[in-house]
Amino acid sequence: MSDTILLVEDEDSDVEIFMMAAKEIRFENPIQVVKDGQQAMDYFSGTGKYSNRERFPLPALVLLDLKLPYRMGMVVLHWLRTQSKFKSTIVIVFTSSESAADISKAYEEGANAYLVKPPTLEGLGYLIRNLKNFWLNPDMRRPKKIEGRLRTLSIFESLPLAGS
Repeated sequence: MSDTILLVEDEDSDVEIFMMAAKEIRFENPIQVVKDGQQAMDYFSGTGKYSNRERFPLPALVLLDLKLPYRMGMVVLHWLRTQSKFKSTIVIVFTSSESAADISKAYEEGANAYLVKPPTLEGLGYLIRNLKNFWLNPDMRRPKKIEGRLRTLSIFESLPLAGS
């Protein structure tokens, strides 16, 4: 597994804003972009143009839009969770949908998190910074020993923000 992020997003403007926010906060992880659900599945399968794993490494984290051409995001999520080698891949649904049905279905299908796209560049930068600090930082996910006992990070504890 690499430190690559796979952004599955069909809207060019959303990709552009995401890349601007990532650059603004000096996000160093490589970002690969695919434009539809079928491309996402091909990327993971290593088929077609995605067969070169040096050029297209398996991602550490996937940001998955729901409304995609060819294969919807829920189909991709379901497929990923039925493939034994991708069951532990971090998949975050990253969409504009605030539908309770979408949120519920995403978690049923195995999403690690569900995030609604923020409306501002600043909000997106904040979100990306926290994605990196929490999901891509193994120390934040690994239980810590305190006074001989294991403990995990509580969602109520503040996360250290890069660049803050």
